[in-house]
Amino acid sequence: ALWRFFWSMDWQRILGANILRLRNAIGATQEDIADAAQLDVGYLGKIERGQRNPSLKKLVRIADALGVLPGKLFSVRK
Repeated sequence: ALWRFFWSMDWQRILGANILRLRNAIGATQEDIADAAQLDVGYLGKIERGQRNPSLKKLVRIADALGVLPGKLFSVRK
């Protein structure tokens, strides 16, 4: 079933990889995004490495800093 596919995915890693990809696409540093999202740069780095599970409020702030809708942070690329 499709739900098993989504359930088994490592969403923290997907989230982190997407944040890193989107950040690089706009030429921003971790410091740029962390400052704009009101986060510690070390915490953002851990999110990008899939080591932290940020709150919804923090995800919305990160998405805003990246100039995307929050759902874009969870896109699955083949």
